[in-house]
Amino acid sequence: MLLNPVAGNEAVFRAQWFRPFEVRPLKLNVYIMCDPSKGSKTHRSDRTAIAVVGVDQGGNKYLLDGVRHRMKLSERWQYLRQLYTHWSDQPGVQLVRVGYERYGAQVDVEVISEWQERDHCPFEIEELGFPREGPHSKRDRVERLEPDMKRGKFHLPGVTWHPELGARDGRATWRVDEATGKILYRPLEGQTRRMAEVSRLQQSCRIMAPIRRLDENREPYDLTRCFIEEAIFFPFAPHDDLIDATSRIYDMSPTAADAYDGGDHEATVHPD
Repeated sequence: MLLNPVAGNEAVFRAQWFRPFEVRPLKLNVYIMCDPSKGSKTHRSDRTAIAVVGVDQGGNKYLLDGVRHRMKLSERWQYLRQLYTHWSDQPGVQLVRVGYERYGAQVDVEVISEWQERDHCPFEIEELGFPREGPHSKRDRVERLEPDMKRGKFHLPGVTWHPELGARDGRATWRVDEATGKILYRPLEGQTRRMAEVSRLQQSCRIMAPIRRLDENREPYDLTRCFIEEAIFFPFAPHDDLIDATSRIYDMSPTAADAYDGGDHEATVHPD
């Protein structure tokens, strides 16, 4: 793939556009988008992808959380409930909205509604509709990320789980080599300057930790690295479920967080 000049010319995203962040903004609107798998937990089925994206006061977008692996409907509900509850409770989060792809929503949402009542966890689920083929296919959906990423307005977690290149606990920071476009990882042995700064302000909840998940075979994976892999090789990547789910942020008509919600004011700080 890397030696194919056609693939290089047709690649949608450049690694140089990736922007890592170690500390999330103080105020955010949060959007949770689910693209369900079309099958069971077999090697032939698609992966379910759930992407959690925050939008700050300036309209910048941040990948905050999510999952990407094969799972049953009951597991999708567990993740939706967990993610909705977690981000609804986070300081500075002003709203949380949940979207679900329309083509898997009708039956799924009926069952999920029953589980919401059973688990006393009600929240609205918005159906996200977009044709799967034709002039508004998956490629068209995903390409909507390109303007924000190119302008540096879409940010990815700057702390990942990388057991080969990380510290003893697997944590590693990353940056992009501008000349080659390679992702360079560095072990994270302790807090960075920015992390220490927000810790002194007693805002440790804003520090990003690796988004480490277990797939259907109980094998660990890092969500940020999955996103980077899908984006670098799109539209030739073997998997594009996560980046597709992330692109659904534009189907939810996202709005910037309110700077005047009565909370503590924080000056604009660019992510590290």
